[in-house]
Amino acid sequence: MSKRQRSSVALSANKDMTTLDFKLNLLKSAEPSNEWISIFLASEVMCVLITPDEKFVIAGQSDGTISFFKFGDETEVKLGSHNAEVKCIASTSDSGIIISGSYDTLISVWGLNPPRKISDLQGHISNVLAVVITNDDKNAISSSNDRTVLIWNLQDLNLEMKIDGLNVIGYSLSLSFDSSLLAVGCNDSTIRVWSFRENREQFRLIGHEMPIYSLCISEDMSFIVSASIDKTVRKWSLKNGKQEKIIGECNDSIRCVTLTNDDKYAIYGRYNGRLTIVSVVGVFEEVNIPAFTTAVNCLHVTKSSNFIISGSNECNLKIHKLSDYPTETILEGHRREINNIDISPDYRYIASASHDHNVLIWSFSETSPIGTLQGHKAEVYCVAFTGDSRCISGGVDEVLKVWDLQTFTLIEDLKGHEESVRSLAVTPDDKKVISGSMDKTIRVWNLKNYDEIIVLRGHDSMVNCVASKNSKYAVSGSNDHTIRVWDIKKGVNITVLKEHKAEISSIAITTNKKKIIAGGRDGRISIWSMKFHHLEAILISDDTTINKLCLSGDSLFIFTQHENKTIKLWSLPDKQLLGNLYEHKKILSLAISGDNEWLVISTTNKLRIIRSPLSSKVQYTIVPYEYSFLFRAQVYRLLHGNQKAIIEDCLNCVFLPWNVNLLHVISYMNFPKLLKLAISQGAKFLGSEAGETPLTVSLKRRSKFCAEILIKRIPRELYEKNNSIFEYLGEILGTLNRASLRSLHTLYDAAFPVVTDKTLPKFGKFLKTPPIIILSDNPAIKSENFLDITSVSEELVDIEIEFRQSLLKLDLEQGSNESIKFIKTLKHCKNPEVFRSELVKVILLYKWRQNLPALMSQACVYLCLVIALMIQTIIRDSPGTLIVILFFNTLFLIYEGLQLKMRLRSYFLSYWNILDLTRILFLYAYPILVFSNSGNRLAEDTLLAVANAMCWIRLIGFVRVFDQTRYMIRMCAEVVKEMGPFMLIFITAIAGLVLSYYAESSSVYTFKELVVNIYSLSYGQFNIDGDTDLQKFVFVVASVILTLILLNLIIALMGDVFQQVKSAIDIADRREMASIILEVDSIMWLRRFKKKVVRKYIQQCSIAESRRLKNESQQEMEEILQVLASVEQRSKVTDKTLKDVFGTFSKIQLLDKTNGDEKVIELLSEIKAEIKDTKKEIRLEMMKTKLDIAEIRKEVGKIKPIK
Repeated sequence: MSKRQRSSVALSANKDMTTLDFKLNLLKSAEPSNEWISIFLASEVMCVLITPDEKFVIAGQSDGTISFFKFGDETEVKLGSHNAEVKCIASTSDSGIIISGSYDTLISVWGLNPPRKISDLQGHISNVLAVVITNDDKNAISSSNDRTVLIWNLQDLNLEMKIDGLNVIGYSLSLSFDSSLLAVGCNDSTIRVWSFRENREQFRLIGHEMPIYSLCISEDMSFIVSASIDKTVRKWSLKNGKQEKIIGECNDSIRCVTLTNDDKYAIYGRYNGRLTIVSVVGVFEEVNIPAFTTAVNCLHVTKSSNFIISGSNECNLKIHKLSDYPTETILEGHRREINNIDISPDYRYIASASHDHNVLIWSFSETSPIGTLQGHKAEVYCVAFTGDSRCISGGVDEVLKVWDLQTFTLIEDLKGHEESVRSLAVTPDDKKVISGSMDKTIRVWNLKNYDEIIVLRGHDSMVNCVASKNSKYAVSGSNDHTIRVWDIKKGVNITVLKEHKAEISSIAITTNKKKIIAGGRDGRISIWSMKFHHLEAILISDDTTINKLCLSGDSLFIFTQHENKTIKLWSLPDKQLLGNLYEHKKILSLAISGDNEWLVISTTNKLRIIRSPLSSKVQYTIVPYEYSFLFRAQVYRLLHGNQKAIIEDCLNCVFLPWNVNLLHVISYMNFPKLLKLAISQGAKFLGSEAGETPLTVSLKRRSKFCAEILIKRIPRELYEKNNSIFEYLGEILGTLNRASLRSLHTLYDAAFPVVTDKTLPKFGKFLKTPPIIILSDNPAIKSENFLDITSVSEELVDIEIEFRQSLLKLDLEQGSNESIKFIKTLKHCKNPEVFRSELVKVILLYKWRQNLPALMSQACVYLCLVIALMIQTIIRDSPGTLIVILFFNTLFLIYEGLQLKMRLRSYFLSYWNILDLTRILFLYAYPILVFSNSGNRLAEDTLLAVANAMCWIRLIGFVRVFDQTRYMIRMCAEVVKEMGPFMLIFITAIAGLVLSYYAESSSVYTFKELVVNIYSLSYGQFNIDGDTDLQKFVFVVASVILTLILLNLIIALMGDVFQQVKSAIDIADRREMASIILEVDSIMWLRRFKKKVVRKYIQQCSIAESRRLKNESQQEMEEILQVLASVEQRSKVTDKTLKDVFGTFSKIQLLDKTNGDEKVIELLSEIKAEIKDTKKEIRLEMMKTKLDIAEIRKEVGKIKPIK
């Protein structure tokens, strides 16, 4: 079981650094900051940008200076200067050319490599206010205070044309992605949208109340965002030229605005020095970044949306991280593509195998190779380290080469393969190396004497990958779409695993040797049980190809390389995708260090080293990296009680290595409405580093609302396709029972589904009386454990069967702590529907059968005690019988003592337990009194009588073993309980009658005699011989009436109680079973000293219930209704089509009338008439069909589902 599968809902108060409380308090304690670097300049920063390649930062200043910095370096380099304030700058798409506009009326063109001025463009006669460059880098467009917009040719550096239709002061410009539209923010508070294709003004956007200082067209050209000193940021539609909404509003003037590269967020700078991030497409509370103390003059977002750079009147610029992408180190040395990489077991070195025939050895601390392994005659496809300073490589030359890493020399050539070697794996003891080849074989080599040990044959195509975690077994993947498990000692193929629909590209084995992880070119990751060779789960990626996968050092995470472009991260315990880690135009291989610190990626002929998101050197890492600052801001707000809308990009962000996401935080803060919203929008259900899920967090925080929402609203597919949720719930079932959630039964139902494996038989002969229930380690059901399987298939048609298996493992051993806790909490669960769930039914049935022998033994011992007591009652004064009674009574004292120790609080809530304790006391008191020779016969008789009565009453408890007697006991108990008020009324009425009747005789009887008479009368012992006839008549009539009333009340009451008991007899019966099971389990005290908890799957084979028939009939009804709806819809479409055709012919006829062609007109009239007739016929048929549909629906509605 993985670390994260150990649930932490033990509700302990012990808070250490692994608990969710500690982590969230850490996040709550400090407001998120994203400042990355601050650069101080000589004057105010008026404009700023980062080149598209994100290598250089360019800043224009109020003193006319243009400075540039290498990105990430604070060293200023002066590019040049204007004679006045630099108002605007722009860059070409290749980052080679910069143009700047100044208040000196000039537009200057600058080169960056090397830094130099290329030319000045003259044409404006006043301040240049804005400048942009077209997407093809051929033209620049500028606006000025001289009310002109000019287009410049950047090839020959000349003025190309003036846009005559834009006779305005353009404070800001923005070009569309295809350079077909130009947006101009004007001094008259309007936005002019100019179309270059139509060479005219397409829209004039009116809404701002003051000049527009900044604007930006979205990448998809669907909208514009604009900022004005009227203190608003507005969104405008480019489809209709109208304002959509105000997305930002503040108390300060706004001088600059820009969009992120994906058009999701707008960022604007305020006069108070803050940067504000708002959603353009969604709704969430703005996020503010305190950047400066004075006005923000300019800002720019990098092409990757990773950084925001801004400048202010404070004479400095600041770079803030919007996304926490890690920095990378690039290693160069290979001349051609790098095919494979490996990291040494001590995490110090990297080996890279390349198409250039070489293997290079690198150190994590250096950027140049520390050694070159030369000797291969062709491309090298694979490389692997050993733990004893050796390295092995293989490639197209069909040879495995073993290298000494201390001298970087060849030790030995291993020859045997007949085609190129594609994969290598070294066993953990460094004694063997396993190689896979294009010759379809796997060869095992001895690394001591370098001999070939064995050749494994079986694959039908080339072997792409091999893996091994010990010297006994190996796993291989091939182009034949199969995975094979081998015994490398015996040289035999143990099994073939078939699930993938394309080539197997990569294989890994978890560190605990329990799971095989395989990636295929079909885009799927398969997870297999190493022990049982059973498919546990399939993870499907959106991409079509997985070229490589590797496991983290603790085997909790999977890194996958997709389509040579993307690296993704998966949680293995959760079996879910966490997000994209890295993208590049060509990724060839990847590896992660065993300490989870570094991720090494090969891109063409370069190695790139980035800090792993699982690194212990940083407190936490947010994945996906994109917009990680917004996620931190969202979490900080939530932890401070802010329940505003969720930022959509934060839904599936995760804190690693904690594995904590938004659902954890919302559940922790007990925000039910927000939890509903997050789940509906697709937030993932994950288990934290310590095993805490949102559900366990809700239970720990005593938030039933949140727990209910999680159970009800987690998609059903998660229950059915991903059983990881149940792996987390195994230990908290008792907590769930105590919470008595209204939807708990749905969770339990989902936890014990019908197995739909088509390889299992549907008919069979049971080995035992069904249902057969077993516990198994194997997640695969073996039908021979349940059915009498024979070689003749016709013999398996006796009974239709169904298999079920729990999706969680349970410890149901007799007397185990987990079993007792579950039964105890189940007994007191206030949701009665839980007892009707299939999982609870099967657990109780299994435990009942498990405990039945012990229960029957107990009943036999008790029967012996009752017989001994009967003998003592008859014979009296028998010392031997008294000793036997004392012996049995002592056994039951021990029995009750064990129960009391196990369940002190609930023990005295059971009337059976109280009766048992009282009986034990009496059965000790009676022999003591007899052996003391006190001579008090009355006391002895009284004790013996009471003990007999209690023993016989308690004997009823043991007949609860039988189903029918449990029902009858329940029935009688309920009748007695309900009869209490009626008996009180009846006795009161009799007492009143008797008192009234004998009032005249009060002088004859004493009070004591009167009470005795009443008592006798109540039991029918009437003595009315001395009464007159009238008195006798009144007495008989009154007695008959009272008796009839009582009988009718009892009959009515019993009928009512019968209905009540019958409607809930299954629930009451199972509650009673739970009580009995708990009673027996509690005395199995030796089992509770077992240190190892053994959890197993529950498997059941039973007769298929009518539920299946019910489901099938309902499905057929639904299919009928779907077909009818489809027919109805098609009839509507046909009707519409006929109308369209009829209309078309009318138009054609009208047109021909205009042309005067009589023959055509006559022909069209005939066609039109025929269409009209056809239309009438079809309409008539459609009306009949609709009536038929209505009748069928009516009949279907009358059909009652089979119960």
